[in-house]
Amino acid sequence: SLVTSLDLLLCPSPSVESTVLSFAKSKKKKLNTKVLPLGIDLSRFKSVSKLLQKKLKSQYEIPSNSKILLHLGRINPTTKMDIIPLIRALEFLLPKHPDLILVIAGEIHHSLYAKQIEHFAKSRGLDRHIRWIFNPSPDSIPEIYNLGDIFISLSDGLGETFGLTLAEAMASGLPLVVSDWDGYKS
Repeated sequence: SLVTSLDLLLCPSPSVESTVLSFAKSKKKKLNTKVLPLGIDLSRFKSVSKLLQKKLKSQYEIPSNSKILLHLGRINPTTKMDIIPLIRALEFLLPKHPDLILVIAGEIHHSLYAKQIEHFAKSRGLDRHIRWIFNPSPDSIPEIYNLGDIFISLSDGLGETFGLTLAEAMASGLPLVVSDWDGYKS
C-alpha cells in the first residue's frame, strides 16, 4: 500500500504522527515519519499599535474601549468546534467585564449551524457583545487578527491536527486561550 511504501511521511504535529504510527503498527508495518509543522507567511501577520487597532474597531463598528475576544476558524460544529460554549463563556464573563466583545469570524461550512448560533446569542441577549464576520476574504484575515486582544479557540474536532490559526494569532501578537485538544497540545 502507499502508506507503507513511502520513504518518509511528514506529519504536521506529534498527534498526527502518533495516529499514523498507531495505524501502521496495527497493520504490522514499519513507517518512517517526521514532524514538520505547517508554516505561515510572517510578512502577513504582525501586531499593530493600539491606535491602528482603534481604527479597525471603528471600521467594524466596535466601541474603541472594548476588549476583544477573537475566534477565527471554520464555522462547522462537526469538523472544527461547537461555538455555543464560547458564547456561554462570554455570558459568564460579562458581569465582571462589561466591555467585552466576542468577534466570531470564519468561513461558514454549515449555514444552518451559523443561523442557530446567531439565534442562540440573540436569545441570551448578547447581540451587542458579539460581532459576526462570516466568510471574510483571505486578504482581510490579518486585519481581523489585529482587532483582537485575546485569541480563543476551543476546538473539539477530531480533525484538528495543528492549529494554523494559533500560529497566525501568535504572529499577530495575540495571547491565546485554547483547548487542550489533539494538534493544539503541541
